[in-house]
Formats: sequence, structure tokens, C-alpha cells
Amino acid sequence: MNTTPSVRSVREAIIDQARQTQRDDVAMDAMRNKVAACVHGVRRAIDRSSDFAARGLIGEAAALGDDFPDLARQADALCSLPTSDPAIARMWTEEIDIQGIAFPLPTRAEVDTLASYSSRAAQHRTLLDALRVSALRGEPLGARLRILRRLRVADERNRMWLDQIEILEQEWIKRIAELRHRTDVRREELDEALEALEANEWVASVPRGLKEEILAKVKPLRADEAVERYRMLAAEVHDAAGRMDREDLLRLEGAWALVYHETGRMPEESLAAGVATAFEWLTRLDAAEQALDAFNAITETLERMLLERRSVDDVARQIALLQDCALPAPEGLLDRARSYIADDAERVRRHHRVVLVSAVLGAIVLSVAGALAIRSHSESSRIASERESLHGHIEAGDASRAHALAEQIRAGGDVHEAQMLATLEREAVLFAQWSARSAEIDAMIEASVAELKTEITRARAAALQRILSDASSGASSPQLTALDAAERARLEKVALLDDAAHEAANTALATADAQLRAWALPDKWTDSEQLAPERWKEYQATLERVAQDLATVRQQIDGFDGGSARVEIRSEAVQSRLNEASSRFDTLNAALLDLRAEQLCRAVSIEQDFIVRLEAALTEHSGVLARQGRLADFEHAKDFGPAWISIGAWRDEYRPRLAVILGADLALTANAADAARACVLLQEFNANHPASPYRSRIDALISNLDPNAAAERWLPQRIALELGDERLANIEVVPITKGRRFYRRPSVDPAAPSVQMLPCNRALKNIADVLEDPEKLSSILAVSAREVVGQTKPSTISRAWSGAQSSLEEGKPYEASTILVQLLSKVSQASDEEPIFQLRALRIATAATLRSGNAPVQVELALRQWIASLKELAPDAELADWVRAGYDNSANFTTASKQAQEALKRFPDLQQASAHAATAQQTEAKFLVALAPVGVVAPAGATGGSREIVGSKYSGPLVIAVNSEGTVNFIDAVAANGAINTGGWELPKGPMIVFRRIP
Repeated sequence: MNTTPSVRSVREAIIDQARQTQRDDVAMDAMRNKVAACVHGVRRAIDRSSDFAARGLIGEAAALGDDFPDLARQADALCSLPTSDPAIARMWTEEIDIQGIAFPLPTRAEVDTLASYSSRAAQHRTLLDALRVSALRGEPLGARLRILRRLRVADERNRMWLDQIEILEQEWIKRIAELRHRTDVRREELDEALEALEANEWVASVPRGLKEEILAKVKPLRADEAVERYRMLAAEVHDAAGRMDREDLLRLEGAWALVYHETGRMPEESLAAGVATAFEWLTRLDAAEQALDAFNAITETLERMLLERRSVDDVARQIALLQDCALPAPEGLLDRARSYIADDAERVRRHHRVVLVSAVLGAIVLSVAGALAIRSHSESSRIASERESLHGHIEAGDASRAHALAEQIRAGGDVHEAQMLATLEREAVLFAQWSARSAEIDAMIEASVAELKTEITRARAAALQRILSDASSGASSPQLTALDAAERARLEKVALLDDAAHEAANTALATADAQLRAWALPDKWTDSEQLAPERWKEYQATLERVAQDLATVRQQIDGFDGGSARVEIRSEAVQSRLNEASSRFDTLNAALLDLRAEQLCRAVSIEQDFIVRLEAALTEHSGVLARQGRLADFEHAKDFGPAWISIGAWRDEYRPRLAVILGADLALTANAADAARACVLLQEFNANHPASPYRSRIDALISNLDPNAAAERWLPQRIALELGDERLANIEVVPITKGRRFYRRPSVDPAAPSVQMLPCNRALKNIADVLEDPEKLSSILAVSAREVVGQTKPSTISRAWSGAQSSLEEGKPYEASTILVQLLSKVSQASDEEPIFQLRALRIATAATLRSGNAPVQVELALRQWIASLKELAPDAELADWVRAGYDNSANFTTASKQAQEALKRFPDLQQASAHAATAQQTEAKFLVALAPVGVVAPAGATGGSREIVGSKYSGPLVIAVNSEGTVNFIDAVAANGAINTGGWELPKGPMIVFRRIP
């Protein structure tokens, strides 16, 4: 409950004081204290909330506001309190602020920060609710992890989410790991596990090789389904081919290849033949589309040339390419192209006619002015015209026409003009370039035609297409015709090569399938086959041979799209199997080398060396051990690791320290101080090494040194309270006729009325009255006063009970065990009591002794066995009312009484058990000798018949730790030249460390 004054109450207190006409110092001090308490409480809450937020605990920071009612609003009100009212401002300045409040008022930034905590916590709460619902519904771990990762992103400073993610991932990894050993696992589970291992970014560490083991387990399941998947796909391919649905066929072609990639299983020949026609149709369709794309590209190029008014030669070459495509050209395109060529020729002819007519007319008109002037002007015009025509041909790149005109000009001798000389020089350069290009084109055509007559590859034929296409640039009309003929020859060659490549691909794939079909997937091999290196080598050789054959075929048919894709897919699948085989072969070789007896079981000087070696073998080679049928043996051997470590610790650390206290043979009689020191050491050893084979003997030694040192004991006063709760003290026995009796509570008040002293008063009539207040007990009606035949006397059991309670109330801790043993002895020997009462009291005392931890070690087991046996020996006596059994009709308790007597006879003999422990220390100490490792015994079957110590010819006695009835114990054995004789004991089948006693 929050007792901090609210800001509202502080405000009201300040206003009340401001309204007072007379100053009241006591009220003023109370007001100041109230303001200070409010500021102190709000400040403390703000600091705690900020501390939680700084540690990433936004939820706790927001929840603090719930504990302190509306903390953000309180802080806001307190922040603005001094300026909220003129009267408050005056009082604050004159009476409060001058006193120096220990904590400053909240700032506006702190108020805004507090408000932000709630909004951020609300965002987290949505995810927390989703996480809670997911956990309650038992949704998969993956769903819960997704929510936790979102929480981690939203609340990244809170380490708790990362820890939760790691815990859930460890559980998920554990479940995934269990799939490896399940025989009823479904493929969907394995696929889901594999997808999780591949996709998730794990916080927890994933065991090395787990993904590969899951993949190895799922592959056979996938392979079993491969046939059915091929059949379903073949049916879909048939339907899609009938509909001529190209998109569906492309999808099915990819799915067909994916089946082999996932399973490694080849389709049946009938299924493969059934889908081959559809897939070949796809190939032909692709080729037709490529040809159509090329035709459209040529058409678009011709259109662009006409629009850009390119040279006539380029247009003519493009028309030739268009006609070679053997496809109908767009309507009017060829006519416009031919018209463009004709118009250009007509323009040239018209230009020459105009020049010629102009020259003639000029000559006639000027003939009157003078033949010389006319001739001069005519020559100048002609030369200028020829120069312009030559310049035009050069700019157009028409080398042949430019050269013809230049030769004509040179023959006429009109080369004295500077501009004409420069133009002729340009023409000479252009003609030289054109001649060189023409010779190059001729050489390219000749070489291509010659090469097409030889045996070339599909890739080379495609390269020749690029060469011929490049040669068409700048080619003359005869050369273009030759290029067209060469291209037709190339296409014929490509068709022949494609047919040969198709046949080669089919032959290679059939050969590869035949060779692979002879080998089942390694996951379907028997354990003996998987453990045979020679079989792996043969398998690798086959895969390498198939891979090489497919690689050769791929080179031969390079460029043939119809077959290259199929061969490439098959090559990748074979390479994948080859990589897997190589990896598994290397792993097998490494395992066989590491698991050799001379390597694994080589000599050790300390136990930890072999334990590390054994754990490494289990971690890295568990798969090989499982196939060898030795995994359980090695795991069982690993379970001895803690016992072997305890042997080394006892030898090197604990026994030398105990020898200083108890002597070299640990058999000295120690005083109380030394016994306590020895017990502390022994208990420390047992705590640090619970799996030690020395444990039982160390417990016995502890018991001999201090019978109660090995247990946590109650104080005597607590035991006294436990016995007092049973209310068995202060009970008297009243004898009545026929050997019966009843019980009463005597009065302890000397001044009590005499009637209280009568035997029949203050009687216990049933077992419920035992716990009743003695002053409320009444007289017994079932027994009359005439039936009382003897003197009332204290109960033997009650007297022993009272004595034990008194002794325990004043006793020392070390006396509790003795007092309880005396109580058990007295109760067990109280033969004058009702057997049911005696059994009930003895059971209660025994249970209290065992619970208190004060039972002597020598009899503790016997007492526990006796308590446990009562359910079978005396079930009726346990439930019987022992108070009524004393005076009621004996026929009602005959069975219970007999059971009680039988159970009392079987109560342990405490005196004999105590005497037996007197010499236990000397008997057990000889078994606590230090042991040194002799070597490591090879696993069963590793060295032939008998078990031998690897690399040792030791002869002499040995000590070996074995598992007997769930605990590790020692057995004695004898070695002769390294061979072990256990005298009938069966050694564990895994590798074991053997020891010798150190004198």
C-alpha cells in the first residue's frame, strides 16, 4: 500500500495555510513535512522507474506507475505545482523553497519520459499476450520463437528475451536431434526440421553434423516418393502437351529436374520417353521464336535505315538479309526500300544531266563572248562539279564510285587545283581502306566456307555466324551474295550438328542412367556396405567416370540448347552425388583411423586424457559407431567418466590429505576434532563426485567416524516438539476385568477435586481423545467402576515418551541419537502394553527418528525397511483405534492385534546393529586404497577373443570399475601379458580404463 501523500492533498494543505490569518508554526512544519514526503516519494518512484528502463525492463518501469497511482500525472502536477496558483506560489517562495527540499521537483523531460514508458509497454504487451496465448495453446516452437524475436527487436536492451530464445532453440534442436533416432518419423517432419536448420539464424549452438544427418535421413524417404512424383509429373506433362500450354510445360520441365536433384533417383525409361517428345517440342518452339526475333530485328533495322536515309548499299544488304529469312516481309516494306534505291539512282542521273545541260547552254551563250572565256568557265564548272561529286561519294563512303570518278579526273589532267588535290588524297585513303576491307571480307568468306566443310563444333558454328555477320559490313554486292551462300551452308551444318548433338546427348544420358542404376543411394546401403572403404572407392570411381563422360559430351554439344540443359542437370546431379560420396568416404576413413584400438586406447597417464579422447570419438564418429553396433557400448563407457575422474581425485587429492589425519591405511582411531576434519573431507569428496565407486565405502567410513555426520539433523528441541505433538506422554493405564484396560489422563493439579482422581474420570474413550484437552475429558460409560480390578499406574510407553521429551528439551545435538535409540528400545520392549498401542507408538517414534536425521547409520536401512513393511504386515493395525482396543470387545480387534504382534517381532535389533559397526572402519578402510591407471582395455571384438590392455604386457592384479545394479563398483581381475581374466565377471563391451592398487 502506498502511503505517499498525493499532489492534490499537498496542494490543498498549502492553500489552507495560505488562507490562515495567523501563523501556526506546528501546522506550517506539518505542511513542509507533507510536501517533502510527496516530493521524496515521487522522486523515488521516478528513479526506480528510470533504473528499470535503463536496464531494458520497460514493462517493470511501466508497472511501477500502477503501484504508484498514475505516476506520470502525479509528476506532471508536482512539476507545475509552484506556479499553479498565486497563493501557492507565494507560500512556496516564502515558506517552502527556503527550507531546501532534499529532492528536486520532477522536470518536464522526466514527465515526458514517464509517459513514454506506458506507450512502449503497451506495444510490448501485445506481443507478450500473443506469446502467452501461443504457449497456452501449445503451438509449435517455431511460432513462439517468431514472437520472441519480435520482442527481442522491440526490447533489444532486455537480455531476458535472448535467454528465452536460446532456451526454446535448445529445446527445438533437441527435438530435431531426436528425429535421427526415431523409426516412425515422417518426411514432413524431417523437411520442416531441415528447413529450420537451413533458414534460421540460431542463437543456440547447433551440433556439428546435425543438418547432414537429417538430410541423410530424409533422402531415402524422398527417393521412395520419387517414382510417384515422376508419374504425377508425366501425367501433367501429357495434359499440358495436349493443351500446348507452353508455360505449364516449362514449369513441369523444371519440376522434373528438381525431383532428381532432391532425391537422386532416375525416372523409369518409359516415363522419360513419354515426356521427351513434349520437352523437344519446347526446344523447337524456342528455336522458332529465336528465328522470328531475328526476322523482326532485321525488319526494324531496315525501317530505321529508310527513316534515317542511310546509304543505298546498306539498304540493299539489309534487303538481302530480309529475303534470306524465308518469312513474309511486312506489306510495302520491300517496295519502299526498292523505291528508295531507285530514287537515289535517279537523283544521281538527274544531277549529271543538269550539269551537262548547263555546260552546253553555257557554252552556246558564251560562245559569242569568246571561245577562251567560255572554255575557261566551262572547265572551272566541270572541275567544281567533279570535285563536288567526288566529295559526295567520299562522304557517303562509296569507295568504288569515288575511285572511278577520281581515275577519270586524273586521266583528264585536271589535278592542278588545291581543293581537288586534297579531295583526291582523301579518295586515295578511302579506296585503300575499302580495298583492304574487301580483301579481308574475301578472306573471311573463303576461310568460313573452308571451315564449314570440316568437322566443327556447335559453338564454332555459332561463332562463324558472328564472323559472317561482321563481314557483311562494307561488303560489295558480289560479296554479299557469297556471304548469303556461306550463311546457308552454315545453317545446314548447324542442323547436322544439332541432330548429332541430340543423339549424343540421348546416348550419354542413357549410358549414365544405366551406370547409376546399378548403384543404390548410399543411404539404402546396409551398415556393412557403408562401412566398407573399398565399396566407397568403387562407387566414387563410377561417379567420376560418369561425370567425365558427361563433361566430354557437354563439350561436344556445347551450343545445342536442346541437349545441353539436360546433360548439365544430370552432370550437376552426378557431381552432387560425387561430392557427397567423397565427403562420406573421408569421414569414414577418419573414423576408422580414430577408432582403431591402438589409437583410441593408447596408454594414458591420467584418466581425463582418455575421457576427452572417448568424448571426441562419440562426438565426431557417432554415425560410424552406430553402424558398427558399438554406439551404445561407447556411450556406456562414457558414463564411467565421472567415476574415473573421482578415482584420480581420490588418488591425487583427497586420500593424501586423509592419510595425514587417519594414517596411511585410514584405520586410526581419531579424536573428535580429527574425526570432524576427516568427515568434512569425505563429505566434500562425495559432494564433488556423486558417481564415485568409493561412495558406499566412504559413507561407511563417515558413519564409523561420526555415525550422524552424513545426514542433516534436527535439533533435539525440534524433535521434542515433534514427539509432543503426538500427545502420548502423561497417560495412565486402568486395569479392568478379563485382562482389559483403558487409558486416562491424570490430573496434575494437587488442589483438584477428589472426583477428578477417580479411575473412570478423565478417560480416553477413543483415539480422538488423545489430542483433546485433558480438562475437557469426561468419564467412560462403556466401563463401570465395578469392572476396575487393580491400581491405576502410568503407562510404560507414556513414561518412556515423557522421559525422551524431557531429555530432548534439555539435550545437546550429539545426544539426540542416543535418546531416540533408547526410546525405540523401551517402546519395542514394552510387552505389558496393548500391542496395537505399542505398534502405533513404535511407528511414530521410528518415523520421527528417520525424519530428524538422527538414525544411526547401522540401523537406518533396517528401520526404513521395517516402516515400509507395515503396509503389508499390519494394514488393519495401522488403522485400528488403539484406545478402544484396550477395553472394547476383543473380537473386534483380533486381526489387528495379531498383525501388530507380528510386526513388533520384526522390529530390528538395535543392540546387534550397533555392535556390528564397531569394527566397520577397519574393514572398509582397506577398500579405499589409491588406484593408478594401467592402460585402456580395447572394446570387445577389437583384438580378437580375450579382452586385452592395448599396448601393454602388464601382468598382475587389476581393479576395474563396473556398473552393478545402477551403481558403479569395483571388481578384482588379473592380467597376464596384457590379457585380462575377470574370474567370471562380464566386462562392459566398450573401452575401459583398468587400474592397479598403489601400495
